[in-house]
This record gives sequence, structure tokens and C-alpha cells, in this order.
Amino acid sequence: MYSPLVTWSKNKAKACAAAIVANITGANMPDPIFMAVFYGLIGKRYAISNVNVYQFRDGLIKNTSGGLSSSRVSDIVRYKEVIYAEAWYKSITSDTFG
Repeated sequence: MYSPLVTWSKNKAKACAAAIVANITGANMPDPIFMAVFYGLIGKRYAISNVNVYQFRDGLIKNTSGGLSSSRVSDIVRYKEVIYAEAWYKSITSDTFG
């Protein structure tokens, strides 16, 4: 299983870095977008996911899109979730450790 906390923490760190750069350079701070990504590998060809996107709305962080993978999908879709999970893991590992 891949934890949503890794993606969430990475997004927060990047938003913080962007705020520091904006403050130093006098640029406008972009509105950050946060993601929480969870993949559960159930087998070599079967996975599920829960992906949520959060943004600031009315001064609060609110869930703006995403959700659980459907329980009524084909085996091909479940296998695609495996591919997405593996790609996410490679991406987050590379982004974090170089």
C-alpha cells in the first residue's frame, strides 16, 4: 500500500517553497493544490485507489475532486490501477530522493 501522506507532505513542501520564493521576489503566491493519493495493491494484476484533490476555498482547505475507485469495473481497469500505482511510486521516489 502506498500512503497518501507522502504525496500530501510533498505538496505542502512545494507550496511552502513557492511561498518563500514569491515572498523574496515580490511575485504573487500561486494558489496551492494538494493531493492525497492512496493505492492498495491487492495482487499482481489488481489494485484499488483513493485520490483526492484539495484547494483553498473561502479561507479553508476543501476537497474539490477525486474519490474511490469504483467497485464495478473490469479486470483491465484494476490492472491499469496497478500500472498507475507503480508509476506513482517511481515518480514520488524520484521526486523525493532524486
